[in-house]
Amino acid sequence: MLGVFMEKEMASSLYEDKLESYIDTLREVLNELCCTTNGPESNIEKLNVSCQLDKLIVEYMNIKKNNYAK
Repeated sequence: MLGVFMEKEMASSLYEDKLESYIDTLREVLNELCCTTNGPESNIEKLNVSCQLDKLIVEYMNIKKNNYAK
């Protein structure tokens, strides 16, 4: 039973690490887009990246909230 719990905790930790990595990557992409591009097409691209980043941040916050509640 303890082994299953530890496996779930490890999987959760790995997922959290991946989310952090994805968030950092998207943040860098968004920063680069904001610094180097301008115009209506790039604004749509910036908005898409920003929305993806928001979704990942919400997912990350939910994981942290659930871990804190344990």
